[in-house]
Amino acid sequence: MKEIKNSNPEGTSKVEKQSYYYRNDVEVKDVIKTIYKFYGSDLSSFEASCIYNIMKYLMRYKYKEKPKQDLKKLKVNVDWLIGELEYE
Repeated sequence: MKEIKNSNPEGTSKVEKQSYYYRNDVEVKDVIKTIYKFYGSDLSSFEASCIYNIMKYLMRYKYKEKPKQDLKKLKVNVDWLIGELEYE
């Protein structure tokens, strides 16, 4: 299991990453960063957060204890993103 340092001021504690956040040397956060680079500044903060959640749930659902729960969360975020387009 990979470890990352906690962002506390002392930097003394470590947090173990959950295995559902990476597979085959690919991490969810890196995929999300690439998507943000693709869109650049064309996303609102709300759109960016929806896309972040969509990708997170899409990439990890298969490896969660309750995969259907993550897919339902993904659907909610897609619906929010669609709703955002209706305001344009």
